[in-house]
Amino acid sequence: MLKKLFLVAILTGLNLYAVAQKDWIKQKFDDKLTIAFPAETKKVSESTFIARDSTGTVFGVVVVPIDKSSFLEATSTDSLLTRIKFLDVVVGGIKAKMPKYAIGDIKVSQVNN
Repeated sequence: MLKKLFLVAILTGLNLYAVAQKDWIKQKFDDKLTIAFPAETKKVSESTFIARDSTGTVFGVVVVPIDKSSFLEATSTDSLLTRIKFLDVVVGGIKAKMPKYAIGDIKVSQVNN
């Protein structure tokens, strides 16, 4: 029992000691898009920005203009298949512009403003 209590105390102390990333830098891309990065971003090309944090993790942003009619057509139905097809088109465009880069897993989420 004493060993378990000691282990819980140690783990609690480690959790209290852990510090999250502080001082995120906000990068404004246009009137409607602002993203916070853990480090200063560098402009690689006209529409590509990259940042590297203290752990060596690289964050990249590619700003892709999408015309309103294509976006409304792709999102007019609320089906997952339609959203995935739209995402495939966007990722295909990014891969065509950045052939030297590999794109990892993409997480799709919805933000309600």
